[in-house]
Amino acid sequence: MSASVAFIGFAGVVIGAFIGALGAVAGPLLMHRRETQQQYEEKFDERTTRTIAIRATTRIWQHILEDAVQDLRAGKTVCEEEFTEICRQARMNVNHALDECMRDGIWYMHAHTMRRMRRSEWPPGGGGGVNLTELLTSLIEATFSIELAATQSKHHRLTEVDIRDIEIQVERVDEARRETARQMMNDIIREMKGEKRGRKSLKRRA
Repeated sequence: MSASVAFIGFAGVVIGAFIGALGAVAGPLLMHRRETQQQYEEKFDERTTRTIAIRATTRIWQHILEDAVQDLRAGKTVCEEEFTEICRQARMNVNHALDECMRDGIWYMHAHTMRRMRRSEWPPGGGGGVNLTELLTSLIEATFSIELAATQSKHHRLTEVDIRDIEIQVERVDEARRETARQMMNDIIREMKGEKRGRKSLKRRA
């Protein structure tokens, strides 16, 4: 009986030591895993916030263009100076959002029609990412066309063809913005899936 008690006591000591050692190893491992998960979530929260900023600032610029076209369609006068200043502010906001998104693979090519926009010289990694060239070009071209129409409308009434041409340009802005938003969200989803696969691979190796 005493031998059994001694054995049970010894076994308890061994098991206790094993649990203690396991806790010493597993505790930091679990802590590291939680920290990694938190960093992972914060990374994509920040990425999503930057993506939303691009979508929001370009949408505001688009709405400014749509309002101006509606005024032209209604035969109202569009003040060129006021319109230009409002668009300048919208462009500055887009520029700021672009600066924040450069780390996410957002890029755009330089074109003479984008003379007022800062630019990225090359696509990240030689390719990939999300190309905003079409969206930004369409925004600036439509802005320029409305500025020109505002000047011309001071001297003569715009024709139906003139107004319809501008409307088509603004419609292209809407199409480009929607397509860009889709690409940006798909890019985030792809990166999230890649991160998850990478983490699973590391777990298997561990």
